[in-house]
Amino acid sequence: MGEVASQIPASFGHELRARLRCRLVKTYDQIMDSGCENRHFFKGEEVPELIVDVTTLNFNGSSPTTATEEETKTNSLYYSLLLLLAFPDSSIGETFSHLNLRRLESESGCYFNMRYFEELVAQGKWDEMEKYLFGFTKIGDNQQSMMIFFEIRKHKYLEALDKRDHAKALDILRKDLKVFELETYNKDLFKEMSLLLTMDDFRANPKISTYGDTTSERGNLFRGIEKLIVANPLLRDKLQFPVLGTSRLRTLIGQSLKWQHHLCKNPMPNPDIDTLFVDHTCDQPIAVGNISPVPYSGQPHGRNTISLDEFPKVVVTTLAQGSPVTSMDFHPFQQILLLVGTIGGDVFLWDVVARQMISEKGFEVWKLYACSDELQGHEAPVLSVCPDQKKIIQVILSTATDGKIKGWSYDDVGASVTYDAPGHSSTRMAFSSDRARLFSCGTNKEGESFLVEWKDGKGSIKRTYQGLGQRAVGIVQFDTTKNRFLAAGDESTIKIWDMNNTNLLKTIHADGGLPASPCVRFNKEGTLLAVSTSNHGVRILATDDGLKFLKTAENRTLVTKVPGGGGGGFGSSSANAGITMADQSTSCAAMKKNEVRTLPLGKPRTSNVSNEGSTTWKVTEITEPSQCYSLILPDKVTDTKVSRLIYTNSGSGVLALASNAEHKLWKWQKSDPNLDGKATTNAHPVLWRPNSGIIMINKTSDTNPEEAIPCLALSKNDSYLVSASGREISLFKMATFETAATYMSPPPAATFLAFLPSDYNIIGIGFKDSSIRIYNLQTDEGKAILLNGHTKRITGLAFSLALNILVSSGADSQVCVWSMAGWEKRSSMYLNAPKGRSMPAVSDTRVQFHQNEIHLLVVNETQIAIYDAQKLDCLNTWFLREATGRRITSGTYSGDSKSIFVGFEDGTVNVLTASNLRLRCRINPTAYLPSNPSLRVLVIAAHPSESDQFAVGLSNGHVCVVEPSESEGRWGTSPPGST
Repeated sequence: MGEVASQIPASFGHELRARLRCRLVKTYDQIMDSGCENRHFFKGEEVPELIVDVTTLNFNGSSPTTATEEETKTNSLYYSLLLLLAFPDSSIGETFSHLNLRRLESESGCYFNMRYFEELVAQGKWDEMEKYLFGFTKIGDNQQSMMIFFEIRKHKYLEALDKRDHAKALDILRKDLKVFELETYNKDLFKEMSLLLTMDDFRANPKISTYGDTTSERGNLFRGIEKLIVANPLLRDKLQFPVLGTSRLRTLIGQSLKWQHHLCKNPMPNPDIDTLFVDHTCDQPIAVGNISPVPYSGQPHGRNTISLDEFPKVVVTTLAQGSPVTSMDFHPFQQILLLVGTIGGDVFLWDVVARQMISEKGFEVWKLYACSDELQGHEAPVLSVCPDQKKIIQVILSTATDGKIKGWSYDDVGASVTYDAPGHSSTRMAFSSDRARLFSCGTNKEGESFLVEWKDGKGSIKRTYQGLGQRAVGIVQFDTTKNRFLAAGDESTIKIWDMNNTNLLKTIHADGGLPASPCVRFNKEGTLLAVSTSNHGVRILATDDGLKFLKTAENRTLVTKVPGGGGGGFGSSSANAGITMADQSTSCAAMKKNEVRTLPLGKPRTSNVSNEGSTTWKVTEITEPSQCYSLILPDKVTDTKVSRLIYTNSGSGVLALASNAEHKLWKWQKSDPNLDGKATTNAHPVLWRPNSGIIMINKTSDTNPEEAIPCLALSKNDSYLVSASGREISLFKMATFETAATYMSPPPAATFLAFLPSDYNIIGIGFKDSSIRIYNLQTDEGKAILLNGHTKRITGLAFSLALNILVSSGADSQVCVWSMAGWEKRSSMYLNAPKGRSMPAVSDTRVQFHQNEIHLLVVNETQIAIYDAQKLDCLNTWFLREATGRRITSGTYSGDSKSIFVGFEDGTVNVLTASNLRLRCRINPTAYLPSNPSLRVLVIAAHPSESDQFAVGLSNGHVCVVEPSESEGRWGTSPPGST
């Protein structure tokens, strides 16, 4: 074949490459188009990934020796590792691909290949660039890491603008660059970058007027990033190829194999290990007489056939829970004890035999600083947590509402594995009784449900079970029993599967009356099954053995019966039936007398449920200053009143908006009596202002400013405040009190504001004309989403990320639910009027979500009500008696959502138990306010973490913080039937 003249390089810039073997120098594009003249069968367009493998950027005009040596060393390591991984039977002719080499570098985190990274930059492979970087560092690790990721995404954004692909540029701005605004709070930079979208040529901005062509700018980008990498403490020590000792790789392989064999469920004396490409497991020996169950075929035959007598299907009793059930669990040993969790966050303990509630308690959120470790990684609310242990390795599997499943090890706060639930569904996970098999069941936003078995530790699905409905209401729940059955609550029934067969085995109606997606739970032995009912109860089903067990337990109970304990036994039973769990025959009657008894579990328990037959419960009356602590916050007030009042989300400050449109911020400092710097009555705060002396004040109307309806909302990180007092909405920086921007000039005037919890740039705005707008502070007003559904001004807004909804309330006494997916109106209802009365023509109605983001508190001058926000079902209502002549001015959940503080004009504050709206404590104004007949309580706010502390805003412009004295401990005791 004749000689072929090689091309002259088209340019002599950063894009030149030298071929490692023949040292031919050409540009990347020339190699892509015509390949190498010295190797005719190679063309870049056929195998473009080989360009990186066979060429280098590192050459000095004579020989790319350094690059060749580096390539040889790198490939030597990986080929050596491949041979060791594949021993003894796998072929050594196979080789790692280029991508596998880079993946191993990234996943091991031991060597950062600068030459490869330079290739990615030169080719503009942004996603691969970040994926490679994530093996070594994350965005928030340090300043250098943050700058590296920022420069990559900024250049990606500018290239999209240069190509006039504004849709792609906008997507990059929102998804990739927005994180840096939140991390650095550099709002001006983000805003300036947003403005580039509006320019015909972004080079008109003087800061980037010298932006050149794509190739040269990518070269500049790499040189800048290279300096950041060298300066980064997480990367600079990984730029040199690691030195490996003799046989070090073989030693590591041997250790890994030994450890895998150590974790085998059935380790054999002489394991047969072929490869490390898959996890090693020893085959389980077949024991004589121990025949594995065969898959269900629909026809009974032999000893391995499935008998539904093994499954609880006979209804034996119903427990009147009284509130919607969300979870249940039998005690693992004392299996007549059933723990029930409700939608309100309350936990109830039932004695199934006596049909009596033994105890109830509000769920307490742990203080994070008291926990040993906090695992962070989910980007959506966590739905379930499932612990597991492999020999001595303890792990946690967690699921979130966005369909993500993560695995965590106890000794590492980062997630070790992440994968998607089927259909991106909200999923719960559970093991079989022997913990050998892992299952999950969940429902996505479209109502599609998935019940699957997972390959152990693989993140892949082994089998998918058929028979679930595809229009589920709520999340389908499930449970496992006897290492044999799966049960799920779906379509108002209990559906049963054999674990080894994907076809639906049986459907049980359990005497009917089940909700669309009932909660189901087995006891440890699978002889009892609890299922929730539509009327807020729990139904107990049993097998024949379960009936015998319940009858035996009933006969062993002390003769003394609990008052009101439901008569009737559990049917005939053999007196000789044995109890296979610890005997639990403690008399519930003794517990009802508040005695402390030592249960067989070994831990003293006290019931906090009062009983009319033992002690008489009374509402706690707080009338004297000695019964509580109170503190009037320091202020030189003028003739104003407190219109709005909130705590900062950190709990270290109180923010008030006065009727003259001025904001006042009180801050508590860390000191000896107040080590955590939280709001307290034991230490005086300071009325804080920045050194500049700036006052945060809203613009007001020139005519009748007192008629304006003030409103405000604070971002979750306490950095920004949006507020209005009849005129434009002002955005304030809390650190400096500076006005960052103003929005929405009236008419109409804003009457309520709320931040979207997941995005500080998006706010919900309620207006005087009854409309609602969803507004992005980063975009212009023309892009606001308009919602119409009320007939009078908006008085309340509340977001629920758990339900993906917005709830609004108006002066028309109407409550509306809006879907955040498409912002359409899902449902609405009007408040019920008190008996014998009518609702006021115009009245403030406020809404607030419980911590669970499902229960909705509705506050009106006539009533306090709790609703299930999913369907707007009223769960409980507390009406104000007309004879009192008083009016509710405000109400709020306590910081833990267990109580509700209700304020009245005369200064009285009622403390209600949130689970049932029973009055627990009444705080009279004589206990905390100076004697002044004209003084009125206008607003009330609850401390975000101190559950018994609240603050009130007064008609004289002052703010008072109140909490119980040490002798009182808390605001009263729980009334009967409540927490």
